[in-house]
Amino acid sequence: MSIKYFSIAFFWLFTVNSVSQVKDCSKFRTGTFKNNDNTVIVRNDSLQVEVDTKTNHKYKAAVKWLSDCQYTLTFVEITDPSFSQMTGIKLTVDILDVSENSYRYRAYNDSLEVRSELTKTKNSYKL
Repeated sequence: MSIKYFSIAFFWLFTVNSVSQVKDCSKFRTGTFKNNDNTVIVRNDSLQVEVDTKTNHKYKAAVKWLSDCQYTLTFVEITDPSFSQMTGIKLTVDILDVSENSYRYRAYNDSLEVRSELTKTKNSYKL
C-alpha cells in the first residue's frame, strides 16, 4: 500500500472515530447535584431547585429538555432578594462534556454566560 492510500485511510479512520463518539447525557436529566461547597441542585423531569446551603436561598426553575444534551431553565421563584429580578429569565444549558458522575456545561442567554461543572451525588436533599 502506498503512503498516499495509507494517509487517506488513517485520516478517514480518525475522522469516523472522532465523530462516532456520542456523549450520553441522559443519566444527568434527574438527580441531586453539587457545583461547589454551598450549592445543591435537585432536578426532576420538569423542575430544578438550587439551594444555597449556607443561606438556604432557593432558586426554582422550570426545566424543558430540547435534546439529550441541551435544556432550558426558566426561573419561576427565587427567595434571594438580591436575585429576585431573575424571575422569568430563561437560560439555555448545553452539556459540553460528560464523565462517569459529572458534566461540564455552558448556561447562557443574550446577556449572560456561565460555564461550570456539576457532580451527581448519591445523597438526596430534602426540599
